[in-house]
Amino acid sequence: MYSFNKDLLNIRVLILFIISLSNAYSQTDSAVSIPLFEIKGYRLESFKSGEFSTIIDKSNTQRFENLGQVLSESNEIFIKSYGIGSIATSSMRGGSSSHTAVLWNGFNINNSLTGLSDLSLINTYFVDETKLSYGGASALWGSGAVGGAIHLRNSFQFGQGLSINSKYAIGSFSSESRNINLEWSGKKYVLGLGLSNNKAENDFEFQNPFTSDEKLRRLQHAGYMNNGLHGKAAFILSSKQLLSFNIWYQDFRRNLPGTFSSERSEATQRDQFLRLAAEWKNHFNDQTSLKTRAGYFNELVDYQDPLSNISSENRLHKIIFESEAQFRLSDRDILNPGFNNTVSIGVVDSYQGQELLNETAIFAAYHRKGGKIHFNVSGRQGLLNGTMLPLVGHSDILYQPLQDVKLRAKVSRDFRTPTLNDLYWEPGGNPDLRPESGYGLEAGLDFTKDFFKKSIELEYSGTLFSRLVNDWIIWYPNGVFWSPQNIAKVWSRGVENRFSLNYKSKHTDIKSTIFTNYVLSTNRSANQSEDIFDRQLIYVPMYSASWRIDGNSNGFLYAGSVSYNGYRYTSSDNFEYLDPFMLFNAEIGYRLENDKYNAQVRFGVYNILDEDYILIRNRPMPGRNFKLTLLINYLKPLKQ
Repeated sequence: MYSFNKDLLNIRVLILFIISLSNAYSQTDSAVSIPLFEIKGYRLESFKSGEFSTIIDKSNTQRFENLGQVLSESNEIFIKSYGIGSIATSSMRGGSSSHTAVLWNGFNINNSLTGLSDLSLINTYFVDETKLSYGGASALWGSGAVGGAIHLRNSFQFGQGLSINSKYAIGSFSSESRNINLEWSGKKYVLGLGLSNNKAENDFEFQNPFTSDEKLRRLQHAGYMNNGLHGKAAFILSSKQLLSFNIWYQDFRRNLPGTFSSERSEATQRDQFLRLAAEWKNHFNDQTSLKTRAGYFNELVDYQDPLSNISSENRLHKIIFESEAQFRLSDRDILNPGFNNTVSIGVVDSYQGQELLNETAIFAAYHRKGGKIHFNVSGRQGLLNGTMLPLVGHSDILYQPLQDVKLRAKVSRDFRTPTLNDLYWEPGGNPDLRPESGYGLEAGLDFTKDFFKKSIELEYSGTLFSRLVNDWIIWYPNGVFWSPQNIAKVWSRGVENRFSLNYKSKHTDIKSTIFTNYVLSTNRSANQSEDIFDRQLIYVPMYSASWRIDGNSNGFLYAGSVSYNGYRYTSSDNFEYLDPFMLFNAEIGYRLENDKYNAQVRFGVYNILDEDYILIRNRPMPGRNFKLTLLINYLKPLKQ
């Protein structure tokens, strides 16, 4: 058992030391001005030459209630969802849910108890940019960035005036969504506040395949209520310094429905979190700047099941302190060293008191920008509770032989630390677990071509990847209980393709995108039985694809999507599986706008063909459903 107060004292001393050091540096005079419109992250923006990444447009994220729905509709990565309003997790390039790092303004928000993020809890209405970064990047983002990372960012735009953005949506299964976001932007400050309320009865009809009759049943005990608040503030302190704050509160209460095999349920779960973050950025001169951030997260998962006589309350305290500098050694060379300390304290009924993970890491990244060649090199060394973690790093290169062609490649070593539950759960926790670690390789081609005076743009990106992870942590039966062990070796490899065709004229804007994904993710452990050796991991589809079109013609809005997911095995020997399925969605709408107002109404039909499909074994999914959405934005510009 660890002392919470002692670790807090150590963190305070460290913070005071670094702040005093930063103030000493800041005595250097400089006339450099902080950018007045957008503040971006060092590592996210500067060290991305050889990676494959996609940005999901804000107009798409705001139409949905949470990040799980956004990514399910785009189908660029596989989302494992237990149903509307239920837990949703991601799988990138054949990795597990804990192999995707989810970062909010640079902070890793994966839950330290379980190692993953529930995407159904993330209200994307208050997110300004959502970016998917593919491939390993543990050297940049720390534990868990093995398959990829999801970056959620809030931006600050100064000198804009008053803006009021609102959304109201109603839909099938008594769903209702209310969101409002107010922001006042002066020349040297930004203040913003957002509120949200999403709810649904979620009582859709389904057919139970385990019964002999074909009678439709209505899902019971599946409603949810999700209330949220997001606040932000930023202040330009001088021509060299900017101070910003973010607060994010969410209270998600949901009933947990039964399954095909056991339809009755009285289980409930409450997910509540409060996330506080502060960041200070100082430009010393044209060549040197420093960014220091600190965050405190308080998260609660309260699970109650009267039928099974289970009452479990799990609380997590997470404190993050990070400081990174950027040195522009020349017009072509950037050096980015930094330090991170993350303390996670679990207060869980199944622990023998509170338990702690204290991870400290130093990292550095170097970026070289040449004429046709850009490359990055980064490394990271950490300690977990005093024990040395694997030394990780990555190197990528971008070569542009022609104006329209880019070639890229990346090699990385990545890791994931055991979670608090892995180490300390009683019974079964294993304090002797080793971190997972592995190597990844990828190579890709990007092609862009404009036609007809740039009214048509064709884009293609293709990537080959391979990754081997050792000491994969899996919970296995150990007598009368389950226990985690470092027993698996997993080889993931595959091909990704992304085609985009964009058309733009004076009154029309159309974007069409096709994404295909082929992933083999197999168990290569020598000590495993022949039944599961070289078999595909469960719930990782070999084939998936999607097509999406978005258009705007003279104010008329239209969108459509088709997504396909292939066979997903539900047993390690691959004898049991879920059938492939294809979903069709469509939306139409209209938008009115002038200098101050922007209003649009959209009507959507989802699962148009009423496909009977299953994402998770024994969990029903909804058939055809509808949604009507109204978005109103108001802007009163700042008087000059």
